[in-house]
Amino acid sequence: MSIVGLARFETVAIYVVDFEKALKFYTEILGFEKIRNMGPGCLLELKGQLSLYLEGGRKPRIKKD
Repeated sequence: MSIVGLARFETVAIYVVDFEKALKFYTEILGFEKIRNMGPGCLLELKGQLSLYLEGGRKPRIKKD
């Protein structure tokens, strides 16, 4: 059996319910910088290392048994 290794992430997409709250968290707490608006979301960057696409307005899934 082999294990697949992942060298690094370059871009991550995160979908949230409350966009303004999430944007504040990623910029003010984690230090991401807003690069540009992109449709329903925006692109953030962390010191040239990691890009993050943040999109709001998503509804949480309802767990079905």
